[in-house]
Amino acid sequence: MRGLGWKIFFAAQLIVCGVWAEGAPRDISYTGAAISAFIPGGGQFYHGRYISGGAFFATELTAVGYAVYWRNEYNRHSVETSRVRGIADSLRLLGAAAGGDSAIMYQAGFFSVFADRSGFEADRARYTSYMGFAWAAGIHLYSFMSALELGGFTPRGAEKSPAKAGFLSAVPFLGLGQIYNERPGKAGMIAMTQSSLAVMSYTNHRLMTKASANYNRMRDPESEQHAYSAEHLSYWRSQYDRVFSQRNTFLWISLFAYLYGIFDAVVDAHLSDYDERIRVGPDLALGVYGSGAMIALSFNF
Repeated sequence: MRGLGWKIFFAAQLIVCGVWAEGAPRDISYTGAAISAFIPGGGQFYHGRYISGGAFFATELTAVGYAVYWRNEYNRHSVETSRVRGIADSLRLLGAAAGGDSAIMYQAGFFSVFADRSGFEADRARYTSYMGFAWAAGIHLYSFMSALELGGFTPRGAEKSPAKAGFLSAVPFLGLGQIYNERPGKAGMIAMTQSSLAVMSYTNHRLMTKASANYNRMRDPESEQHAYSAEHLSYWRSQYDRVFSQRNTFLWISLFAYLYGIFDAVVDAHLSDYDERIRVGPDLALGVYGSGAMIALSFNF
Protein backbone atom coordinates (compact mmCIF):
# COMPACT_ATOMS: atom_id res chain seq x y z
CA MET A 1 0.00 0.00 0.00
CA ARG A 2 1.61 3.25 -1.11
CA GLY A 3 0.74 6.92 -1.66
CA LEU A 4 -2.88 6.79 -2.72
CA GLY A 5 -3.42 3.59 -0.74
CA TRP A 6 -2.48 5.28 2.52
CA LYS A 7 -4.88 8.16 1.76
CA ILE A 8 -7.72 5.76 1.00
CA PHE A 9 -7.04 3.88 4.24
CA PHE A 10 -7.00 7.08 6.28
CA ALA A 11 -10.10 8.47 4.57
CA ALA A 12 -12.00 5.24 5.31
CA GLN A 13 -11.16 5.59 9.00
CA LEU A 14 -12.37 9.20 8.97
CA ILE A 15 -15.66 8.12 7.43
CA VAL A 16 -16.12 5.41 10.06
CA CYS A 17 -15.43 7.86 12.88
CA GLY A 18 -17.56 10.61 11.34
CA VAL A 19 -15.01 13.33 11.89
CA TRP A 20 -14.99 15.15 8.58
CA ALA A 21 -14.34 18.82 9.31
CA GLU A 22 -17.06 21.34 8.71
CA GLY A 23 -16.96 25.09 8.48
CA ALA A 24 -14.53 27.53 6.95
CA PRO A 25 -11.81 26.25 4.62
CA ARG A 26 -8.42 25.59 6.23
CA ASP A 27 -4.90 25.90 4.92
CA ILE A 28 -4.02 22.24 4.31
CA SER A 29 -0.81 20.93 2.77
CA TYR A 30 -0.61 17.40 1.42
CA THR A 31 2.96 17.80 0.18
CA GLY A 32 4.58 16.49 3.35
CA ALA A 33 2.29 13.46 3.47
CA ALA A 34 2.98 12.73 -0.21
CA ILE A 35 6.72 12.83 0.47
CA SER A 36 6.34 10.54 3.51
CA ALA A 37 4.38 8.09 1.38
CA PHE A 38 7.61 7.37 -0.49
CA ILE A 39 10.40 8.54 1.85
CA PRO A 40 10.04 7.79 5.58
CA GLY A 41 10.46 11.00 7.55
CA GLY A 42 10.39 13.11 4.40
CA GLY A 43 7.19 14.85 5.42
CA GLN A 44 8.66 15.74 8.79
CA PHE A 45 11.71 17.27 7.09
CA TYR A 46 9.38 19.21 4.79
CA HIS A 47 7.56 20.68 7.79
CA GLY A 48 10.81 21.51 9.59
CA ARG A 49 10.72 18.65 12.11
CA TYR A 50 14.26 17.47 11.47
CA ILE A 51 14.78 15.31 14.56
CA SER A 52 11.56 13.35 14.14
CA GLY A 53 12.16 13.10 10.39
CA GLY A 54 15.63 11.69 10.93
CA ALA A 55 14.27 9.28 13.54
CA PHE A 56 11.59 7.98 11.15
CA PHE A 57 14.11 7.52 8.35
CA ALA A 58 16.72 5.81 10.52
CA THR A 59 14.31 3.46 12.32
CA GLU A 60 12.54 2.33 9.16
CA LEU A 61 15.84 1.77 7.39
CA THR A 62 17.08 -0.23 10.39
CA ALA A 63 13.90 -2.31 10.48
CA VAL A 64 14.15 -3.10 6.77
CA GLY A 65 17.83 -4.02 7.10
CA TYR A 66 17.02 -6.24 10.07
CA ALA A 67 14.24 -7.98 8.13
CA VAL A 68 16.42 -8.50 5.04
CA TYR A 69 19.25 -9.93 7.14
CA TRP A 70 16.98 -12.53 8.74
CA ARG A 71 15.37 -13.31 5.40
CA ASN A 72 18.82 -14.20 4.08
CA GLU A 73 19.40 -16.31 7.19
CA TYR A 74 16.15 -18.11 6.47
CA ASN A 75 17.30 -18.89 2.93
CA ARG A 76 20.63 -20.20 4.24
CA HIS A 77 18.99 -22.45 6.83
CA SER A 78 16.44 -23.66 4.29
CA VAL A 79 19.17 -24.84 1.94
CA GLU A 80 20.91 -26.65 4.80
CA THR A 81 17.63 -28.21 5.95
CA SER A 82 16.88 -29.53 2.46
CA ARG A 83 20.36 -31.00 2.20
CA VAL A 84 20.24 -32.81 5.55
CA ARG A 85 16.67 -33.98 5.07
CA GLY A 86 17.62 -35.35 1.66
CA ILE A 87 20.38 -37.41 3.29
CA ALA A 88 17.91 -38.74 5.88
CA ASP A 89 15.40 -39.71 3.17
CA SER A 90 18.09 -41.46 1.11
CA LEU A 91 19.29 -43.44 4.12
CA ARG A 92 15.73 -44.38 4.99
CA LEU A 93 15.16 -45.76 1.48
CA LEU A 94 18.49 -47.55 1.59
CA GLY A 95 17.66 -49.11 4.94
CA ALA A 96 14.27 -50.27 3.69
CA ALA A 97 15.90 -51.82 0.63
CA ALA A 98 18.30 -53.66 2.93
CA GLY A 99 15.43 -55.25 4.81
CA GLY A 100 15.21 -52.62 7.53
CA ASP A 101 18.89 -52.64 8.40
CA SER A 102 19.04 -51.20 11.94
CA ALA A 103 22.41 -49.46 11.51
CA ILE A 104 21.26 -47.60 8.40
CA MET A 105 17.90 -46.68 9.96
CA TYR A 106 19.74 -45.40 13.00
CA GLN A 107 21.76 -43.08 10.78
CA ALA A 108 18.57 -41.97 9.03
CA GLY A 109 17.10 -40.98 12.38
CA PHE A 110 20.31 -39.14 13.26
CA PHE A 111 20.12 -36.95 10.16
CA SER A 112 16.37 -36.52 10.67
CA VAL A 113 17.03 -34.97 14.09
CA PHE A 114 19.43 -32.42 12.65
CA ALA A 115 17.09 -31.69 9.74
CA ASP A 116 14.34 -30.81 12.23
CA ARG A 117 16.69 -28.62 14.21
CA SER A 118 17.88 -26.81 11.10
CA GLY A 119 14.27 -26.43 9.94
CA PHE A 120 13.35 -24.89 13.28
CA GLU A 121 16.18 -22.37 12.96
CA ALA A 122 14.96 -21.59 9.45
CA ASP A 123 11.45 -20.95 10.78
CA ARG A 124 12.86 -18.75 13.52
CA ALA A 125 14.75 -16.67 10.95
CA ARG A 126 11.67 -16.44 8.71
CA TYR A 127 9.42 -15.28 11.52
CA THR A 128 12.02 -12.82 12.73
CA SER A 129 12.11 -11.29 9.26
CA TYR A 130 8.31 -10.98 9.41
CA MET A 131 8.68 -9.02 12.65
CA GLY A 132 11.17 -6.66 11.01
CA PHE A 133 8.94 -6.08 7.99
CA ALA A 134 5.93 -5.52 10.28
CA TRP A 135 7.78 -2.80 12.19
CA ALA A 136 9.03 -1.23 8.94
CA ALA A 137 5.48 -1.07 7.57
CA GLY A 138 4.19 0.32 10.85
CA ILE A 139 6.86 3.01 10.98
CA HIS A 140 6.03 3.98 7.40
CA LEU A 141 2.35 4.32 8.29
CA TYR A 142 3.22 6.32 11.41
CA SER A 143 5.44 8.67 9.39
CA PHE A 144 2.72 9.24 6.79
CA MET A 145 -0.06 9.92 9.26
CA SER A 146 2.17 12.18 11.34
CA ALA A 147 2.92 14.18 8.19
CA LEU A 148 -0.82 14.46 7.52
CA GLU A 149 -1.29 15.95 10.96
CA LEU A 150 1.61 18.37 10.47
CA GLY A 151 0.03 19.46 7.19
CA GLY A 152 -3.16 20.55 8.97
CA PHE A 153 -5.32 17.75 7.56
CA THR A 154 -7.42 17.67 10.73
CA PRO A 155 -8.80 20.69 12.63
CA ARG A 156 -8.21 21.35 16.32
CA GLY A 157 -10.30 22.69 19.17
CA ALA A 158 -13.64 20.92 18.63
CA GLU A 159 -15.00 19.37 21.82
CA LYS A 160 -14.88 15.55 21.83
CA SER A 161 -16.71 12.90 23.81
CA PRO A 162 -14.35 10.87 26.05
CA ALA A 163 -16.82 7.96 26.05
CA LYS A 164 -16.93 7.83 22.24
CA ALA A 165 -13.15 8.17 22.02
CA GLY A 166 -12.69 5.29 24.46
CA PHE A 167 -15.22 3.12 22.64
CA LEU A 168 -13.57 3.69 19.25
CA SER A 169 -10.07 3.08 20.61
CA ALA A 170 -11.27 -0.28 21.97
CA VAL A 171 -11.15 -1.49 18.35
CA PRO A 172 -7.55 -2.76 18.09
CA PHE A 173 -4.93 -1.99 15.43
CA LEU A 174 -6.66 1.04 13.85
CA GLY A 175 -6.24 3.94 16.26
CA LEU A 176 -9.85 4.99 15.68
CA GLY A 177 -10.07 6.82 19.00
CA GLN A 178 -7.06 8.94 18.10
CA ILE A 179 -8.50 9.69 14.66
CA TYR A 180 -11.77 10.73 16.29
CA ASN A 181 -9.72 13.13 18.43
CA GLU A 182 -8.16 14.49 15.22
CA ARG A 183 -4.72 13.12 16.07
CA PRO A 184 -3.75 11.00 13.02
CA GLY A 185 -0.11 11.00 14.11
CA LYS A 186 -1.00 9.25 17.34
CA ALA A 187 -3.32 6.94 15.42
CA GLY A 188 -0.36 5.87 13.28
CA MET A 189 1.73 5.24 16.39
CA ILE A 190 -1.03 3.15 18.00
CA ALA A 191 -1.62 1.15 14.79
CA MET A 192 2.13 0.55 14.37
CA THR A 193 2.66 -0.61 17.95
CA GLN A 194 -0.39 -2.80 18.34
CA SER A 195 -0.05 -4.48 14.93
CA SER A 196 3.68 -5.12 15.24
CA LEU A 197 3.33 -6.56 18.74
CA ALA A 198 0.52 -8.80 17.49
CA VAL A 199 2.82 -10.14 14.76
CA MET A 200 5.59 -10.75 17.31
CA SER A 201 3.21 -12.60 19.65
CA TYR A 202 1.78 -14.73 16.85
CA THR A 203 5.13 -15.71 15.35
CA ASN A 204 6.48 -16.75 18.74
CA HIS A 205 3.32 -18.78 19.28
CA ARG A 206 3.95 -20.57 15.99
CA LEU A 207 7.52 -21.33 17.02
CA MET A 208 6.29 -22.61 20.38
CA THR A 209 3.88 -24.97 18.60
CA LYS A 210 6.65 -26.31 16.36
CA ALA A 211 9.04 -26.84 19.29
CA SER A 212 6.30 -28.67 21.20
CA ALA A 213 5.56 -30.95 18.22
CA ASN A 214 9.23 -31.87 17.82
CA TYR A 215 9.61 -32.43 21.56
CA ASN A 216 6.63 -34.79 21.63
CA ARG A 217 7.81 -36.64 18.52
CA MET A 218 11.19 -37.32 20.07
CA ARG A 219 9.54 -38.59 23.25
CA ASP A 220 7.40 -41.05 21.26
CA PRO A 221 8.92 -44.56 21.57
CA GLU A 222 7.66 -45.37 18.07
CA SER A 223 9.55 -42.45 16.51
CA GLU A 224 12.84 -42.99 14.73
CA GLN A 225 14.19 -40.04 16.71
CA HIS A 226 13.44 -41.57 20.10
CA ALA A 227 16.89 -43.16 20.24
CA TYR A 228 18.42 -39.67 20.38
CA SER A 229 16.15 -38.26 23.08
CA ALA A 230 18.79 -38.41 25.80
CA GLU A 231 21.05 -36.10 23.80
CA HIS A 232 18.62 -33.85 21.94
CA LEU A 233 15.40 -33.74 23.97
CA SER A 234 16.77 -30.93 26.15
CA TYR A 235 17.24 -28.80 23.00
CA TRP A 236 13.55 -28.87 22.17
CA ARG A 237 12.60 -28.27 25.78
CA SER A 238 14.85 -25.20 25.97
CA GLN A 239 13.52 -23.86 22.67
CA TYR A 240 9.95 -24.32 23.83
CA ASP A 241 10.61 -22.52 27.12
CA ARG A 242 12.37 -19.69 25.29
CA VAL A 243 9.65 -18.91 22.76
CA PHE A 244 6.92 -19.53 25.36
CA SER A 245 8.47 -16.82 27.54
CA GLN A 246 8.87 -14.46 24.58
CA ARG A 247 5.30 -15.00 23.44
CA ASN A 248 3.91 -14.24 26.89
CA THR A 249 6.13 -11.17 27.22
CA PHE A 250 4.87 -9.76 23.93
CA LEU A 251 1.29 -10.58 24.88
CA TRP A 252 1.63 -8.59 28.09
CA ILE A 253 3.22 -5.68 26.24
CA SER A 254 0.42 -5.90 23.65
CA LEU A 255 -2.16 -5.68 26.43
CA PHE A 256 -0.39 -2.63 27.87
CA ALA A 257 -0.28 -0.99 24.40
CA TYR A 258 -3.98 -1.72 23.91
CA LEU A 259 -4.95 -0.20 27.26
CA TYR A 260 -2.65 2.74 26.64
CA GLY A 261 -4.46 3.45 23.36
CA ILE A 262 -7.80 3.63 25.19
CA PHE A 263 -6.37 5.76 28.01
CA ASP A 264 -4.68 8.14 25.58
CA ALA A 265 -7.86 8.58 23.52
CA VAL A 266 -9.97 9.33 26.61
CA VAL A 267 -7.43 11.84 27.99
CA ASP A 268 -7.06 13.55 24.61
CA ALA A 269 -10.84 13.85 24.36
CA HIS A 270 -10.93 15.55 27.77
CA LEU A 271 -8.27 18.00 26.53
CA SER A 272 -9.93 18.55 23.16
CA ASP A 273 -11.06 22.10 23.92
CA TYR A 274 -7.53 23.26 24.81
CA ASP A 275 -5.70 25.22 22.14
CA GLU A 276 -2.36 23.48 22.79
CA ARG A 277 -2.41 19.90 23.94
CA ILE A 278 0.29 18.19 25.90
CA ARG A 279 3.37 17.54 23.75
CA VAL A 280 6.73 16.37 25.05
CA GLY A 281 9.83 16.15 22.91
CA PRO A 282 12.70 17.99 21.23
CA ASP A 283 12.59 19.84 17.94
CA LEU A 284 15.31 21.25 15.71
CA ALA A 285 14.68 24.38 13.65
CA LEU A 286 16.71 26.15 10.99
CA GLY A 287 16.22 29.78 10.06
CA VAL A 288 17.76 33.13 9.09
CA TYR A 289 18.86 35.63 11.72
CA GLY A 290 19.95 39.00 10.33
CA SER A 291 22.57 38.32 7.71
CA GLY A 292 23.42 34.85 8.99
CA ALA A 293 21.86 31.47 9.68
CA MET A 294 20.33 30.23 12.90
CA ILE A 295 20.01 26.73 14.35
CA ALA A 296 17.70 26.31 17.33
CA LEU A 297 17.11 23.23 19.49
CA SER A 298 14.02 23.48 21.69
CA PHE A 299 12.38 21.14 24.17
CA ASN A 300 8.60 21.36 24.51
CA PHE A 301 6.75 20.33 27.63
